[in-house]
Order: sequence, then C-alpha cells, then structure tokens
Amino acid sequence: MEWMEGRVMDSSVWEGVGEGPGGEGGKDGTGGRGGTELARRVGAALAELHGQAALPLRRHAPRRESRGLGGAARGVRAVLSKRWGRRARTVTQALRGRLDEDGSPTWRPVPLHGDFHPDQLLVHDDALVLLDLDRAALGDPASDLATFVSHMERRALEGQLSDKAVSSVEAALLGGYERAGGCLEPERYRLQKAASLLRLAPQPFRERSPAWPSLTRSLVERAEYLLTSRSGAHLISIPEEGRP
Repeated sequence: MEWMEGRVMDSSVWEGVGEGPGGEGGKDGTGGRGGTELARRVGAALAELHGQAALPLRRHAPRRESRGLGGAARGVRAVLSKRWGRRARTVTQALRGRLDEDGSPTWRPVPLHGDFHPDQLLVHDDALVLLDLDRAALGDPASDLATFVSHMERRALEGQLSDKAVSSVEAALLGGYERAGGCLEPERYRLQKAASLLRLAPQPFRERSPAWPSLTRSLVERAEYLLTSRSGAHLISIPEEGRP
C-alpha cells in the first residue's frame, strides 16, 4: 500500500471531447483532444493489466456474474414499480442465457480490475494509477471496458457529459485497448455493457440523486436497447487510427 498523488478522473477531464473540428474539441490537457488521448491511454493501461500473468485470482464465473443481475432487477422493482421491475427482469433473463456461455472460442479469462470506472483512476503527470483492485478476478475482458463506458453513459444521462463526448471517449478507449494488444469481441462487449447499465439502474436512488426515477428508467431502457438492437454495434466501431 502506498499514497499516490494525482487527480481523479471527474467529468471535467472529458469536457469538450467530441466537439469541434475532427470531433476532438480543444487542445488543452484535460478536455478536448487531451481527453481523447487520455482515453486511449486508459485503454492501453487496461490492456496492460489484462495481459499480466494470471495471478492466484478467483475465477469470475459467468454464472455468478449473471446472478448479480437478478439483484439489480429486484432493486428496480423496489424503487420504481412492478412494471419496471418486469422490464428489468426480462433483460436479466435474456442476458443470463448469453453471458453464461462459458466456452466462447474468441476470448479467454484475463486478470480483471473488477470495478473499472473513471473514479478508479488517478492522473499524475504522465502516469495513470489504477485504484481499488479489491474486486480483481479472472474473467471476461469485455466486462472492464463495458463497466467504464456504462459509467460514462450514466454521466451523460445526468447532464454531466454530452453524447458526443461519450461516443468519442468510447471509441478512443477501445482503440487504445486494441492497439495495445487487447482482444475485444464486439458481441461480448455489447452484452456486458447492457449488463453493466442494468447493474447501475438502482444506484441513483441509493445515492439520492434528485432525478433518480428518470435516471433509473433511462438506464433500464438503454440496457434494453443494447440487448435487442443490433444497431447498437455502431457505438463500438474502432476508428482506423486506433487499429494496430
């Protein structure tokens, strides 16, 4: 354990990303183009973590992961209504059958952060520091990426970020990840992001967000959309400059 200096990645880091010529905004070191480059670096840092030799970590089994979705669906029902609880449960049931596929030939278990979102990173000069590895496990590499982006989407729903900023950060993050050698399966990523958004749905109530009813509904609707609409795949297209 050691004390690390740095700045947590709050929403101001990403302000201006996706705006302006070329979709990269300004040239300062926080938002705009600096934010796009930072997202690439975050993707590369995650690829480095996923590429570590397998430590004696527990296996993040798909069935255990999908069981956690049931609690999120029950949470939605408790804070909203039976109707919204049923919608969340329908998403949960559909995701369970697909996330439980343990033998996918296109991905292998890697060392995961386990709770990878912007608040788990410090920026210190040219270094990125990953915090809070208490949920580290072996599992699907798409889950860390999906968790990070779903937290960004929640910030957009709360009005802290624009949709353009989230899309630009997502493309840069995934591009940086693949360029650094990370292996990403788009279909798994889409499913994992739907799952992560559903897990976030009860959080606005727990955190006493003033707009928690609309935020909760929006998170469930976004999970539904990703699960049922193939058109959601456009959100994870990797720009040519991000490819090896």
